[in-house]
Amino acid sequence: MFDIGFSELLLFGVIALIVLGPEKLPQAARTAGQWYAKIRRTVSTLQSEIEAELDLAETRQLMQKELAKIRQTEADMRREMAEMRGSMQEFESSQNQHLKASRDSGDDNTPRQSSQASSENDDNRPVQPKAFDYAYDSNNRLRNRKALSSHRHKAITTV
Repeated sequence: MFDIGFSELLLFGVIALIVLGPEKLPQAARTAGQWYAKIRRTVSTLQSEIEAELDLAETRQLMQKELAKIRQTEADMRREMAEMRGSMQEFESSQNQHLKASRDSGDDNTPRQSSQASSENDDNRPVQPKAFDYAYDSNNRLRNRKALSSHRHKAITTV
């Protein structure tokens, strides 16, 4: 901190001994040491606080950069999703046009539908889900409800 050599300290001690005298010199040296320690602690605390603030500012900058990257990635993903939706809509419309064209050409060629043509049209209709007709028996085995109810009916009539 200060560039003080041994000769300067010795000169400072001799002057202090002459000015303060031998009775007050130990007390003055103790007080000077306490002040020196307090100043060093204060400087050390200030340095650590400044370093912490610098680290915090650096962390904030990194977070801002990462947040900007995330936002850019999100925008890219949204753009790609929009492109994919557009492509899907184009594909769906082209498939619908193709199906309409094939149905129209099929209707023009054959006025009555054969069983094969009706099965093809059935494939294009939305599929209705089957009703839930399964249950677990007492042994935790999956069984068809109809088979289970007939099994119970047989068990009741035999008892």
